[in-house]
Amino acid sequence: MYHILSILYYAKLLSADCRLLGRVRAFDRHCNMVLENVREMWTEIPKTGKGKKKALPVNKDRFISKMFLRGDSVIIVLRDLK
Repeated sequence: MYHILSILYYAKLLSADCRLLGRVRAFDRHCNMVLENVREMWTEIPKTGKGKKKALPVNKDRFISKMFLRGDSVIIVLRDLK
């Protein structure tokens, strides 16, 4: 059974530096979620050539209008504090 919500949530995922900010439309007891208006944010470290200085991390993000998030990749879910 799915529960319907319309609250903005922040989810930290298992992948290294990936975060999601979006509106939860439905979820179940396994923490599977249907999200809308999602902003995915992550950090990348560009590759450098041999013998060059270490590159600085670059913050990146993208917008996803609707997505299904499998519950086993979720570490923490927080309500947006705005």
